[in-house]
Amino acid sequence: MNERSLSVQTARGSRVAVSSGHEMASAEAIRVLQDGGNIVDAAIAGAAVLSVVLPYASGIGGDMYLLYYDPKAGRMHGLNGTGAAPSGAVPARFADGMPQSGIRSASVPGVVAAWEDALHRFGTRTLHDLLQPAIGYAREGFPAHRGLIENVHEKQSLISRNDEAARLFLPGGRVPELGQTIVQTDLARSLEHIAEGGAREFYAGALAENMVRRIEALGGLFSSEDLARHRTLWQEPIHARIYGHEIHTMPPNSLGLGLLLQLLVFQAADTADSVSLWQRTIAAWRRAHHASDGLIGDPGDSVALAEALLEKAASDPSSIGIPVAGPGALPASGDTSNLVIIDSGGSAVSLVQSVSGPFASGIVLEGTGVLLNNRMRGFNTREGSVNCVAPGRRPAHTLVPALIARDGEVVMSIGTPGAAGQTITLAQVLVRMLARGQSAGEAIAAPRWSIAPSGRIIVERTAPPSVISELRRSEPDLELLDVRNVRFGSVKAVWRDGSSVHAVADYRRVAAARAW
Repeated sequence: MNERSLSVQTARGSRVAVSSGHEMASAEAIRVLQDGGNIVDAAIAGAAVLSVVLPYASGIGGDMYLLYYDPKAGRMHGLNGTGAAPSGAVPARFADGMPQSGIRSASVPGVVAAWEDALHRFGTRTLHDLLQPAIGYAREGFPAHRGLIENVHEKQSLISRNDEAARLFLPGGRVPELGQTIVQTDLARSLEHIAEGGAREFYAGALAENMVRRIEALGGLFSSEDLARHRTLWQEPIHARIYGHEIHTMPPNSLGLGLLLQLLVFQAADTADSVSLWQRTIAAWRRAHHASDGLIGDPGDSVALAEALLEKAASDPSSIGIPVAGPGALPASGDTSNLVIIDSGGSAVSLVQSVSGPFASGIVLEGTGVLLNNRMRGFNTREGSVNCVAPGRRPAHTLVPALIARDGEVVMSIGTPGAAGQTITLAQVLVRMLARGQSAGEAIAAPRWSIAPSGRIIVERTAPPSVISELRRSEPDLELLDVRNVRFGSVKAVWRDGSSVHAVADYRRVAAARAW
């Protein structure tokens, strides 16, 4: 990637703006809206396409969060489409720690139920109709793009361990070439079954029975009951007032709390002295991470704890203390897709969905095309922890959708992939916009820092030399990395401005901004 390519993609319209992780998803979302659907219809149609064309990041074997603002009711809604640990997942089975890949790394997939539940509550179209474009891309194929090729190359060893994964993503035993057609016939058939039978087909129908047979044959922990008992969770979003705006995100098991804490700490400490924005945002993240460590886990145990901490931080940000030492190991790198939509009437959606790590468990279930997630690695095995693995519990999730309101109306939808770096990336972009007055395009295009799984500070190579030199004084272990590193994310944002709607898509990964 050369310097001339480091520019965001933008779009402007008068009715609706969309930004997502692939041009086919953004185009499909716009088409649904042009055909009379609403933004929830469009979001689910686009999300289904993402599950096909970004198979390393998203799929029906994964999970989803969705924030939706309904301006007519003046209500913010939060959908938690994450799955739980299967019935066989007890701490004693994981004496060597939580598996990072393989059949026992998968939790119950939640995304299919989430698609259907979002449509039942707020949509105007059927899941049957909205899945048709995704089915077409799975059956007829899509051209291999840079994101797919890079992820296949990085995860070639993982993919090659599973015959079905290798057949799909290493055709002929080789990494696909740019533009090569990627066909997923079995996935198309599974999506057709879901289109005809609804989410029930995935969780309690013939498709579910087939998946469970394959999982059991591979030594997995799933049972038919695990799938059948899955339910989407509707949650009240959490929020904080930042520079005259209300930032809304999801409560635990999402890491959204960390985003709000970072912004509150930064806002309270924001002065005109010589300490740079870079150093301030790093300090804010460290304090937020220290304060929230151990509070993110299954919603039944952690939501009240998170809300209490957020209330305390909002009234007294100094209570978010400075850690004595730097953070320890953080969640391993993951891969995610997201889609944001806003219309001229003020309706807005921020959707994030993921299979967790790139190519997740590495297991594609034979005859189904379903790539299972590896979200079990989000748990720990510490008895008494709010995030201790146990049957029916949801693990800590790195997915963080966000909506921004001003004077009681949502004005922006924003989100990013980026594993545990999602809150870090979003905080930097929002600080640049809300505290420093930069445009969304400027803020998203600006160089960033993030955190490696080891806890070391990483910085994009495009950062100014003077910034790098200054940071090295306090961060001697700082590492410079390419902008495409997964931890730096790929921000998508859409917003309203007078009679216009706007979209921007990050240059760091495959992404597409569209407006109508």
